[in-house]
Amino acid sequence: PPPPLFLLLLPLQGRGHLQSPSPRTYKQGEGGGQKGAGEWGARHAVRQQLHRPPAPAPAPAPLPPAPAAPALDSEEGEDGDITFRAIAAYAGSGRKLNIHKGEVLVLVRRVTPDWFEMKKEDGTRGLAPSNYLEEFVPPPVMFRATAEYAGARGKLPLVYGEEMTLVKRTTADWYEVVKTDGTRGLVPSNYIEEFDPAADLNRLFKAIGNFSGSGGKVSLTTGEVVTGLKRVTDDWYEVKKSSGERGLAPATYLKEHVAVFTAIADFRATAKSQLTLSRGDVVTLVRQPNQDWMEVTTQAGARGLAPANYLEPLADPVPPPPAAAPARASGGGSGG
Repeated sequence: PPPPLFLLLLPLQGRGHLQSPSPRTYKQGEGGGQKGAGEWGARHAVRQQLHRPPAPAPAPAPLPPAPAAPALDSEEGEDGDITFRAIAAYAGSGRKLNIHKGEVLVLVRRVTPDWFEMKKEDGTRGLAPSNYLEEFVPPPVMFRATAEYAGARGKLPLVYGEEMTLVKRTTADWYEVVKTDGTRGLVPSNYIEEFDPAADLNRLFKAIGNFSGSGGKVSLTTGEVVTGLKRVTDDWYEVKKSSGERGLAPATYLKEHVAVFTAIADFRATAKSQLTLSRGDVVTLVRQPNQDWMEVTTQAGARGLAPANYLEPLADPVPPPPAAAPARASGGGSGG
């Protein structure tokens, strides 16, 4: 009988075409062994290349950190007294300021050569392009005290009428100023008023006609006395009424007024800005800051505040009648 089938297949084992030989099956020097190992190694390398996942891409080089947006300090830098003027309009957004041509701003600090941190007059702070700005030295802004202020630590006392120069508007309520004697400090903004020495009027006017004002212009009644503050133009004056209302009035409706008063009772001054009066003293009104007080000068030249209810207008004296014309001589001239 024929041999079993598994016996016929036994000689085929080890020939390599049915089973891949192990590299350990071949030894150096055996017939065909070196060649078989080389072919197997090549095929094995090919299979590994086909099934090996691709190498990962090289890690990207780390990017430099993005520059942080310049921080806006809560305190002003050492450049806080330098002012700039906008030479062109700039429409800003976010932390960049919206500025108008001719607007004056205070430098807080130079963030970069191209961007400056600035502060506007209303206190708004932000960035502005440096090429839109030019350094500007504004004329000094002068203020005059309108009331007494006792002062406090770091805050200057005020005497009515004294003048001072603005250093900076620290807040809406407090201004830093320097007085004529060199003292420097904060004063309350509602105790002072701005004035222009070159255009300052600081004297009384009487309305010579009725004028109906609107849109920043005050109304006038014939005979009304107002204090002239500033000559805005040759045709318009800024005035202050006894009620405290301020606005423009036409210069052609105003005539300089000299008001003379007499003291109806003794008054003893209780502040440096006040004037001691004796009953019967004659004073000339300089201006009336409010309805309760008048700034006056005495005939001796002293100047200060006096309570309005201690003074009454002095009627204009009636001029004496002119002297009689000298009698004409009755005789003719001497003949000769």
